[in-house]
Amino acid sequence: MKMKVAYLRVSSDEQREKQTIKTQRVEVEKFCAAQKVKLDKFYQDDGVSGTIPLGKRPYGSAIMRDAAAGLIGEIYVLKFDRLGRGTRHFLNAVHRLGQLGVVVRSIMQPLPDGASGTMMMQMWAVIAEWDRNNILATTRAGLQRKAAAGGWTGGLVPFGYRVEGKERDARLVKHEIYADLVHRLFERRAKGESCQVLADYLDARGVPTSRQNPGSVWRSNSVRIIITNPVYTGKRQYGRRQWIKVEDEAGDETRHLKLTPERVIEAKVPVIVDQDLWDRANAMLHRDQLAVMAQAKQNYLLKGLITCGLCGLKFTGCGANYSCGGRNRARQLYGKNGKRCEAPIIRRDGLEAAVWEPIAVFRTKPGAAKVLYELEQQMGGKDRSAADEIAELELLLKNEEAKKDRAVTLFTEGTITRDKLNEQLQRINARIAEAEKRHVELRKLDSEAKIDVIKLGQARATLEALRETDEDPPFEKKRSLVVDLVGGVTITPVEGQDPDIRVQYTFLPHHERYNRQWDGKVLGASSARSSRGASRRAGAAGRAAE
Repeated sequence: MKMKVAYLRVSSDEQREKQTIKTQRVEVEKFCAAQKVKLDKFYQDDGVSGTIPLGKRPYGSAIMRDAAAGLIGEIYVLKFDRLGRGTRHFLNAVHRLGQLGVVVRSIMQPLPDGASGTMMMQMWAVIAEWDRNNILATTRAGLQRKAAAGGWTGGLVPFGYRVEGKERDARLVKHEIYADLVHRLFERRAKGESCQVLADYLDARGVPTSRQNPGSVWRSNSVRIIITNPVYTGKRQYGRRQWIKVEDEAGDETRHLKLTPERVIEAKVPVIVDQDLWDRANAMLHRDQLAVMAQAKQNYLLKGLITCGLCGLKFTGCGANYSCGGRNRARQLYGKNGKRCEAPIIRRDGLEAAVWEPIAVFRTKPGAAKVLYELEQQMGGKDRSAADEIAELELLLKNEEAKKDRAVTLFTEGTITRDKLNEQLQRINARIAEAEKRHVELRKLDSEAKIDVIKLGQARATLEALRETDEDPPFEKKRSLVVDLVGGVTITPVEGQDPDIRVQYTFLPHHERYNRQWDGKVLGASSARSSRGASRRAGAAGRAAE
């Protein structure tokens, strides 16, 4: 005789809401006792998400195996969503159990026999998925509102801060001791001290690591994470990345980390480091990282400077070529299935010559250092104008929020109707959205401009130290100039054509910085295309240096 069993499940979120397996078991046992149904076995998945297919859960897989072996006749559940919170997963499980001769019964959602029962079961599956999505959306919106208001939404507390208050009132505040220590780390990094030296400095003083694990020590990467974190400038970013689930044809799920800049919310927190010091420390960090890369076995002139326009990963040196990192291995951040990047392999000698030629022409120009100085002044002026516009936008956003509050107050007092309130809020929200978009753009431009000013100053110092001669400088000097004068190289595949290779030179006026540089030799193409591309490259290089 086949068994009558019960299947129980709670997720980790339900556990936090004090829902337990024990509660479900009591309800199921009470119902079965009233119906004089004797249960032979309980299958219990504790802390398992309903989005996981039944057959891939610890006890869900066991119940499917026993059903396939012909041991089970009926399964009792509290509600149908215990089998699955996703419509497809739920219906697949019920369909498979039905093929095995197993009847599923819900004690809180009884069904009539026949086609009506099948239809109602499908409706319960749709409602379960809708309910889950609605809960997720409500939770996400609440976290976003709390983050935007400066509240603490959980996670690892950045070193130098501590959490004050509990639950809704929780906020980040400066740590009484470690905030000053963080400021000293930025000052010393801006002066050129390496991350490893700073890690040794922290260890020597017995400073606990940011994770505060017993016996853990500071490492250079731990310090680098602090230096690159914008939270210390008073801007905590929430929602920069999210995990997404992707299913293959077999139904197997994989998780991929996806960058979501469109969902970023900036919350204000206490400032530990001003923006200027943060920029100087990060500029020095970037320069040192590129210098370390250049000390590899082979001297790659553009190492660390080439970005793939398709997947966003860096190109790395590989013998006589540069190759996108996405070609070498599957990466979580690229493609929904983590497939390899299709960017072409680029010949090293041709690309390096194409990028270096405008710099070589510029280096020998009379007054090249003066040009860099003038560009520094121009960029500094743009910094100030951007800062002024940012301040104006922040005031505008504050005023618009005040208008929203006044409109709600007028509606509460009965002065305006709901339709009038909705109309006003729609106009205000549109203005806020436009201002916030511009605010994000200006922040990014302002940060880039400050980095450019620092790099221009470094390039001018290097240029003044070199003799203005037609002779090629040694690789170390050449590399130093490239790091400071090349903002980056972007290579984007174009179907059926040569890839689009763009070089950003910091010594050109901002509107002229992006120049298309390509030729057949760079791409390893035929000799006919090589000669044609070489002439175009030479012309572009000459115009860039004029």
